[in-house]
Amino acid sequence: MSQPLNLSQRVTVLQTAPKTSPKKSLAQLALTVFLGSLAVAAALFLLLWATSQKIQAAPPIRPLLAVITNTTVITHTAATTHQMRVYANGRISNQFLDQNNQNQIDQDGNDITGTTIAVRFDQHTGDNVDVGVQGDFIPTTPITLYTSPHNNYPAYSEDSRVIYASKALSYQITQRTLATPANNCVIMELDIENTGSISLTEGKLLFMVNIDVALSENGDIGYYDPARRLVYLADENEAAPLYDGFAMGVALLQGSWRGYGINGDRNVFPPESYPITDFDIKNQMITPSNTITNLPADDHIVWIVANIPDLTSGQTTPLAFGLCAANGASRSEAQDELIDTFEKLVNLAVIKTATPASGSSVSVGQQITYTIALSNTGDRYVDNIVVTDAVPAATNLVTYSVSQGSITATGRLVTATVGRLYATSDTVTMTLVVAPVATTTPGVIITNQAFINSEPIITQTNLVTHELGTVGLTATKTATPTAGSSVLAGQQITYTIALSNTGEGYVDNIVVTDAVPAATDLITYSISQGSITATGRLVTATVGRLYATSDTVTMTLVVVPVATSTPGTIITNQAFINSEPIITQTNLVTHEFNTLGLTLTKTGPLTAAVGDSLVYSFTVALSGTKSVTAVMVTDSIAGNTGYSSGDVNSNNLLETGETWVYTAAYTIQPTDTHLLVNTGTVSGKDLSNNNVVATDTHTTTLSFDPQLVVVSSGPAVANLNETVVFTFIVINYDMQSLFLFGLDLINIASIGDGSPISITQVTDTLAGEAAYAFGDWNNNSTLDGGEGWVYTASYTIQAAAPNPLTGVVVAVGRDMEGDELTATSDVHFTYLNLPDAGNSTFMPIIFKNGP
Repeated sequence: MSQPLNLSQRVTVLQTAPKTSPKKSLAQLALTVFLGSLAVAAALFLLLWATSQKIQAAPPIRPLLAVITNTTVITHTAATTHQMRVYANGRISNQFLDQNNQNQIDQDGNDITGTTIAVRFDQHTGDNVDVGVQGDFIPTTPITLYTSPHNNYPAYSEDSRVIYASKALSYQITQRTLATPANNCVIMELDIENTGSISLTEGKLLFMVNIDVALSENGDIGYYDPARRLVYLADENEAAPLYDGFAMGVALLQGSWRGYGINGDRNVFPPESYPITDFDIKNQMITPSNTITNLPADDHIVWIVANIPDLTSGQTTPLAFGLCAANGASRSEAQDELIDTFEKLVNLAVIKTATPASGSSVSVGQQITYTIALSNTGDRYVDNIVVTDAVPAATNLVTYSVSQGSITATGRLVTATVGRLYATSDTVTMTLVVAPVATTTPGVIITNQAFINSEPIITQTNLVTHELGTVGLTATKTATPTAGSSVLAGQQITYTIALSNTGEGYVDNIVVTDAVPAATDLITYSISQGSITATGRLVTATVGRLYATSDTVTMTLVVVPVATSTPGTIITNQAFINSEPIITQTNLVTHEFNTLGLTLTKTGPLTAAVGDSLVYSFTVALSGTKSVTAVMVTDSIAGNTGYSSGDVNSNNLLETGETWVYTAAYTIQPTDTHLLVNTGTVSGKDLSNNNVVATDTHTTTLSFDPQLVVVSSGPAVANLNETVVFTFIVINYDMQSLFLFGLDLINIASIGDGSPISITQVTDTLAGEAAYAFGDWNNNSTLDGGEGWVYTASYTIQAAAPNPLTGVVVAVGRDMEGDELTATSDVHFTYLNLPDAGNSTFMPIIFKNGP
């Protein structure tokens, strides 16, 4: 039985035919291709007939049809010399011409390595593959060239369509060739359709192009960019008059990637150095070499292998390839430009952000929200986008979502199937919310990075990190009277619990429980954050979340000892705190119950002014059966007091019936508050060495009388269109400022008490509102006695300005009582040098300082 021609024999047949010249007419071109195709087709038909029982019969071969267009040459990009020719059989010729009219894709009509499309399914017998090149695949519909936007590709100016039919199996390939003038690229789209009755499985397609970018004998150099599934060549053309570097590449834009190859030894024996026979092509389809061979040859064979999904009868699947060219001042520039060109053609922008921001510290239980934003920044859609993001170690997944497509979580891997994203599509957002777990060691770095797989881009997001901070919760309990002292029946004990976050991040779900001590009754309770309830003798406060930057949370309980308690009973109290992740308790607070009653009565002036010297009186008395020793009286404002009288028997014991008197002096300061509240405290020890304490509070209403002064200065002489700067000093006028600022002694009667002033506004009638420059040396935002704050204001002199320029500065403030103060400066003068006034110089103005 005779065997069908193998691919190398078919090459011999094709190479004996005369080459098609680009200058031939369209009719001659169509006739040449038509006759050659018929001859090859007839030979193949006779040779394949003998094996027809082993494979499905192919559709009948149809004659070539003419190109429907006014011209066979379409200018590709006006900015370059590149041109494109599309022949009736779908072959792209003279794809990219350099300035010397060399083909950057060698599309010799008789060269099988020009452009080769080979397909293989498992249903092929032996080493058989279907190879479509120069007419092995026969068009069944005409090519149509459009010069206006078409379909979903408004940036493309051409769309040529060809349908190829297999000679071995029942399937056909529909080709669309789309040119992109803006990007100097061509997209070749292939739709593989199963036209038979059986399923086609394990399909592979090889797309091979002979690319030439060299102008010298040094040859092209091959590269592979896995992130863009791009195989390309570049060359340093030192003799080029315009551009020294050229680059040309082929990328799989849509489809399942399988492999690639580049070989530069087309003219080296044996010819099997690159895939040319059915056997070689089949091997590359099954196991691509994924190698680049750079030899000193001017022709390189580039191929890309893609998987074809299983096709049931009537089913169609797409593939798409991008071909782009670029040039530059050097090979590296041409390479960079080629990558940029492909990114303009198909590109996916991805960025990951986090809340809290990347690099910050987080605490156990604190949620971290990762947000991934995907947008199409190219011209063509990106297809089959899948985002995978692993839940970071030391965290648990809380929630996840995606704004387009679907999302699932399997174990610790979250996968979002986004699908297709057009250049006009909205940004797709994927979010993950995680929380660090309680068992994680502080200082651990939590990292997260998402990975994106699409057609044709494989990439990843930026890396986002957080550091797990230390977790700390401080709980301190104090009491009034102080812990360890004695208390009487009916005497209130106030317990205060202070909670603060001393770690990083936050502590969550804080709950404080405090039991009312035995031998006491509960009076009141409160909490400064959250809610509080009392059930029986248990008080529970739900605080919630406490950040490291939060204010201290205060919880209070007020109790009183009951009269039926036995003297000497120890009253104890301790609170317990439960939170995520901390469980702790406060310190223990104790008091001793007895019948001792210690009282303190404090008296003093009700009103005063700055500089007044006040005398406070403290009267200490005792009721009960015990005595108190080591008596000490202090005042929160005046400090220590001096004993005056009361120890009748001079035994240094405060006894029932005695009244001891203490006094303390205090001079009112300018910085004291309007309502001066001070507390006197008497402390001592009973005969059992227990602490006893009593307090009393007194309030004095203070009045203030500060004086506000403002002085001004500025240039004595100025010119038209000149911008002049005026300087103003706002002074809290007291004895100290009298000497610091050299103010007039004649104003000694108006010296103020130096109490602080809050400045609200400083305005010049000429230059407008003034800006603060310096002078607040203690940075307390109030104008203290002896301070002078410097303000400045600028003014541009216009042609219509009066001569001289005059202005008055007004300063406004408030004293500590809230009363408004106003100060006005003397008039400041600035004379103008006018054009008709000659060059005479005016004497500077002497400014008066002081109120």
